[in-house]
Amino acid sequence: MSVPVAPEPPGGWTGRIRLIGAALLIMLALAIWLGGPWTERLQGAWFDAHQALWPRKVATLPVTVVAIDHASLLDIGQWPWPRQVLARMLRVIQRAEPAAIGINILMPEPDALSPERLLAQAQVEDRALAEALRALPTHDEQLAKAIAAARTVLAVAGTSEPGKHALRVAPVMVQGAAGDGVLPRVPQYAGALSSIEELDRRAAGWGLVSVETTRGVIRRMPTMASIQGTLVPTFALEMLRVAQGAPALQMQVSGDDVSAVGVGRLRWPTEADGAVRVYFSPHHEQRFVSAVDVLDGRVRESELRGQLVLIGLTGVALQE
Repeated sequence: MSVPVAPEPPGGWTGRIRLIGAALLIMLALAIWLGGPWTERLQGAWFDAHQALWPRKVATLPVTVVAIDHASLLDIGQWPWPRQVLARMLRVIQRAEPAAIGINILMPEPDALSPERLLAQAQVEDRALAEALRALPTHDEQLAKAIAAARTVLAVAGTSEPGKHALRVAPVMVQGAAGDGVLPRVPQYAGALSSIEELDRRAAGWGLVSVETTRGVIRRMPTMASIQGTLVPTFALEMLRVAQGAPALQMQVSGDDVSAVGVGRLRWPTEADGAVRVYFSPHHEQRFVSAVDVLDGRVRESELRGQLVLIGLTGVALQE
């Protein structure tokens, strides 16, 4: 004898599914709020999927990268080049009147290929030749003059140990309700590595190139960092300051949280630690010109005029 079963009320299964879905959403939201390694990976994967499916569409290309690439190394020689070559390249770029020039290369020691250094290491018996070499300007002197003649930004790297070089930095105006003695919650470094004094003091700006990665992937970029308690803008922000001729940068804070940074007429909201999420675009070859083409005059001045020009290493086996 069969026992009659009461029919499922209308919407019963739908209601259960909704309850289960709501519970799962609450659990997921709680897990994300509490944080954890797997949560970070999930967020990173979701962020990467958005970048791949909906990359940033580029309307203008205000930055030109002068790449010390494989072709340049084959033509000019292995890296590092004598700094008088960099000086000549700076002079060529400056003739095109760019908005600013950034040299994303650290030069913490004098040029080992400069004539006076070679003379000190070699046994030169020809007295006239030795005197002629001593009379030549050093490569660092030539590069320093080229840096001073242009709106040039030099690189600074954060270190875990106190640095030996003098720290130069543009003023940062902190605005908002910051507590007494409270530093903004930005990346902290004990010291900095910069270029030699002869070059560093002739620059128009100094920008930090250090960035933390997540398992080798960059998704967030800092806008500011603290080096021994001094706020230092990152390289891109400092290039924008120099290009505009702005005397200082701005940072908006509440307590130790950062909400925005600005320079001149520009302003950006940030995450609490002063970082911004990078919205990547596809690779555009039009952004790049080869260093050897610049030196040989094969790059038109119109391609560099008014641009933010970044000089960097991209050649095989070199740190980009």
